Amino acid sequence: MRVFIFMYWSAFTTHKHLILYFIFGVSAALVDVGVYIFLFEVVKVPKAYIATTISIAVATIYAFLLNAIFNFKTLDNLVKRFVFFTLASFAGLLLSAATLLILTDILGFNGIIVKLGTLPFIFILQYYLNTKYSFQKTDVEDVSTKQLQVPKGSSVAVIGGGFTGLATAYRLAKAGAKVTIFERDTTVGGLAGGFTLAGYPLEKAYHFLYRTDNFILDLAKELGLKDAIKFYPSTIGFFYKGVMYPFTTALHLLKFSPLSITDRIRTGVVGLMIQTVSDWEPLQRFTAYEWLRAFFGKKVTEIIWDPLLKGKFERYYDKVTMSWLWGRIAIRAKSREATGTEKLGYVHSGFRTIVDKLVEEITARGGIIYTEVSVKCVIREKNGSVKVFIEEEIKTTFDTVVFTTPAHVAVSLLSDNPEITQEYKDKAASISYLDAVVMPFATTEPIGPYFWYNINDDRVPFLLLLSTSALTGTESFDGKHIYYIGAYVHHDHRYMTMPEETLKQEWYDGLKVMFPDFDRSTVIDDVLFRLKDAQHIVDIGFRENKILPYETPVKGIFLSNFTQIYPDDRGTNFAVREGHVIAGIVAEYLIQRSDEV
Repeated sequence: MRVFIFMYWSAFTTHKHLILYFIFGVSAALVDVGVYIFLFEVVKVPKAYIATTISIAVATIYAFLLNAIFNFKTLDNLVKRFVFFTLASFAGLLLSAATLLILTDILGFNGIIVKLGTLPFIFILQYYLNTKYSFQKTDVEDVSTKQLQVPKGSSVAVIGGGFTGLATAYRLAKAGAKVTIFERDTTVGGLAGGFTLAGYPLEKAYHFLYRTDNFILDLAKELGLKDAIKFYPSTIGFFYKGVMYPFTTALHLLKFSPLSITDRIRTGVVGLMIQTVSDWEPLQRFTAYEWLRAFFGKKVTEIIWDPLLKGKFERYYDKVTMSWLWGRIAIRAKSREATGTEKLGYVHSGFRTIVDKLVEEITARGGIIYTEVSVKCVIREKNGSVKVFIEEEIKTTFDTVVFTTPAHVAVSLLSDNPEITQEYKDKAASISYLDAVVMPFATTEPIGPYFWYNINDDRVPFLLLLSTSALTGTESFDGKHIYYIGAYVHHDHRYMTMPEETLKQEWYDGLKVMFPDFDRSTVIDDVLFRLKDAQHIVDIGFRENKILPYETPVKGIFLSNFTQIYPDDRGTNFAVREGHVIAGIVAEYLIQRSDEV
C-alpha cells in the first residue's frame, strides 16, 4: 500500500501542472454550463448565442485565473498572458470545427463520436500552447552572453583551472581585466585536462557533448572551433550475467530477454513518462532509488538501475535525489533526433583543443596561468584588496578572487578571515564527494562494437567501459582503438592507494570476463588517473541545505563550482555557463568597488 500511495503522490507532484490544468478545465466547463443555464433559464436572456458567449467568456476568465494563480503561479503580464490563453482556446475551437467539418459534414461520420474523439487532441493542443506561451515563466536576465566591462587595471585571481576557471578568466580577460589563474595540477582543464595516449591527444576523463550543450558549443564557435566538433550516433551495450545485449533502441529494449515482456513495456512507458516531466522540483522529495523501484518495479530496478546507481554513487546509491537523475535523463532525451537516434559530440584532438585555445586567448590578453602551484591562504585586507599567499610565503594582491575549487577547499583557504563562520564551514563540509579512477588505454584490435557499456555482473570490478573510437571512428587514431574504464569510489577505497599495475591487471581481468577473446598484448598504451572530488552527492535537501551562494561571506571573494549546478549534473557545458555567470557577477563587483573608491 505504501508503494502505491508513493506512486500516486509522486505522479501527482511530478505532473501536477497537467493534472491541475485538466481539473481546472473540467471545472471551467461546468462553470460554462452553469452560467449558460442561469442566463438562459433564470435571467431569460432572449438569445442563446448571447448566453453562451457570456458563459464561455466567464469560464475562460475563470480557467485562466485558476491556472495563473494556483497552477503555474505566473502573475506578471496578466493581460498579455490572457490574450495568449484566449488565442489557445480559439485554436482549440478551430481544430474542433475543422475536424467536424471534414469528418462529419463531408465524410458523414457520426457527429457526437467525432466531437468526443476530438476532445483529447484539443486538450493536448491547448495545454501545449498555454504552457509554452500563456504561462511560460519570464526568463531571468542571462549574464552569460552579456558583453562585460570592468574598470581599467582591475586584477582578478582565479583559483582552479578547470573549465569553470578558464571560462571565468577568458570572459574577464576579454573585458580588460588582468587575470591570474592558480592551478595545483600539472595542467589546466580539470577532468577534461589533456594528455597523450599512444601519441594521440585525449582528455583524462571521458567527455562528450549533447546537442543541447549550447554554452560550450557557442564558446567553441566564438573561439573559431565550431568545425572541430562533430556529432556521431551513439551505441550502447548492456553486459548482464555474462551476456552482452544491444541496448541502443526501443527495439533492443523489447528484445531484452532478462526482463519479462511486461517489464520491458513498463520500462519503455515509464522512460517516456520521465521525458515528459518539465517540473523537476517535486522530484527533489524522493530518492532516485525509491522512485525507480516504485515506478519501474523491483525487477527492472535490480537489473537496469541498481548497477548504475551503485557504480556511480557507491555507498550513497540510495541517497541521491530523483531530480538529479531526471536531469541526466532529460538532457539525453533532448540530444535525440526525431528518429530516436541519440547523437553525441566529440572535439577533434580531444577537449584539450578547447582548453588550449582558452589558454591562448587568456595569455594573449595579458593573463598569467600558474600550474603546479599550491595556494596556502587568501586574506582580504582592510582596504578591500585581496592577498593570495602561495608557497614560500609569496603573496600577490588582487582586487578580487574567484574560487572554482570544491567548497571545502575554498573554506580551508579562507579560514583566516573572520567573516568565515563555523556555520559556513559546516555547510561547505556537508557536501559529500566521490573520487574517480579512470584508465584510458589504446589497442591495436577492437574489443567490442559499442560506444558505451552498462555493466551488471559482479565479476566485473568497474562501473563502465566506453570506446571513444567506437563513437568517432578510428581515422583520427590511425586505426587504433581508444577505450576508457572508470569507477567512482570513496576517498578511502583501495583503488586510491593500490599499486598502479595491480589495479590495471584487476581491470584487464574484468575486461576479459566481458570479452573472453581480449588479449592484453594488444594494448599499446595505458594511463591511470586518480581524480579527487570528481562527483558530488546530490541528496534530498541539497538545494536548501548545501548549495553555497556565489558570494562568500568575505566581500570581494566569490565561489563557483559544479555543486552549484542544479538540478543538472556537472559537465563542461554547465561549467562554461557557470564561468560566464560568475564573470558577470565579478564584473559588477569591480564596477561597484571602483565607484566606491
